[in-house]
Parts: sequence; structure tokens; C-alpha cells
Amino acid sequence: MPAPVKFSEKFYRTFGHDIVDELADWLGNMDLTYRTELRDLNDRNVARFESVLGRRIGEVRTEFRQEIGKARAELQREIGELRSEMKAGFAELESRLGMRLIRWMFLFWTGTTVTMLGVLLAILRIG
Repeated sequence: MPAPVKFSEKFYRTFGHDIVDELADWLGNMDLTYRTELRDLNDRNVARFESVLGRRIGEVRTEFRQEIGKARAELQREIGELRSEMKAGFAELESRLGMRLIRWMFLFWTGTTVTMLGVLLAILRIG
């Protein structure tokens, strides 16, 4: 709704009420026209901005997903390397511990056998 245009009484007396009212109507209509055109222009600009923004957000999402995919592949590769290193390390540890365990078992059974033979010989000599 256009804002009512008000002129001074001197303006009305100089040009007459009919002409001043016609001028006021014309100015009000011009104001309404310009406001409507400005609103339409703003609506088109907003629509264009939203379109560009939507497209750019789509591009950023695609780039982000690609980067996440690359990071995921790199992480999986590094995890695979770590697993291989851990398997090799555990295998080496297992072989070292296995050799030590065999050595200690040999010492234990040798000591036990010697002790048992000593006890058996002692019993046979006493008896």
C-alpha cells in the first residue's frame, strides 16, 4: 500500500486540488511500482543466490566425501602396515620366548631327573 503523499496548503492553493491530488496519486503509484519491482528483483536475487549456494554446497560435500575417502584409504593402509608389523613382532617374540621356554624346560627336567636319580641311588644304597 503506497504511503499517502501530503503537500502543503500553499502547494494546493498554487496548483489546485485536482492537479495536486492527481500528482499525489501518480507519486503513490510510482512508489508502489518501484516497491513491487524491487521486491521482484530481490526475490530473483534470493532465488539465484539459493541456487548458487545449493550448487556450491553440493560441490563442497563431494569434495569432503572424496577427502574422507582418501583419509579412510590412507588410514586402512596404515592399519594394515601396523598389523603386519605387529604380526612380525609377535612372531619374533613368540620364537624368542619359545626358545627360552624350551631352554628352561630342559634345565628343569634335567635337574629333576638328576635329583630323582640321586634319590633312587640313595634309597638303593640304604636298602
